[in-house]
Amino acid sequence: MNDAYFAAFEKYITADVYVAGDLGQRVTQHIQEEKYAFDLLFKVRGAHGVAFRIEDFKEKANYLIGGKRGHGMDNDCTIIDQAIFQIEVKETKTMGNMHAGRQFNGGLKWLRHILEVVVTDQVNLQQTAKMEVYNVVIRRDSRTSLSRVGGYAGRQQGANYMLHVNKSVKQVDLTKAMLHLLQHEQPAVAVLKLDD
Repeated sequence: MNDAYFAAFEKYITADVYVAGDLGQRVTQHIQEEKYAFDLLFKVRGAHGVAFRIEDFKEKANYLIGGKRGHGMDNDCTIIDQAIFQIEVKETKTMGNMHAGRQFNGGLKWLRHILEVVVTDQVNLQQTAKMEVYNVVIRRDSRTSLSRVGGYAGRQQGANYMLHVNKSVKQVDLTKAMLHLLQHEQPAVAVLKLDD
């Protein structure tokens, strides 16, 4: 995120629904679910980076029945830095049980809504907000036998990048995986368009 984009984000989005950092700083987003809890970390590569959980936006907005688990699918975490990274966490034995695609699509709809609020009246920021989107599925399991990216087993699987992380890990640093995606993999969405 450049300075103007981050300033608009800070101006229109309440600070208690996101965590942010500047170039070179580490950002930590806590992920808390019924079956697990851990921290997602990344080192900011752009001027600014933010991480947030869409469910926190839902809960804060308080217009959906069901609070933070209100209607409308979404992904577990979104990071905006040099690109957009949608993160979905799965703790399952077989990948066939996952609905990550639907959650990423739902998350993208929420993200468009959030970013339209941020850049709606600023034409220059509307162009800045058009970023590549990478979908990352973190599969928490007991084994990690694939090739390693950033200390975690990882591979491209269709539109999603799969990271295998041992269930016992309490901090998942995505810095190297994010760099790998930017340098070597195709984004799930080439350019996020806010007016779709």
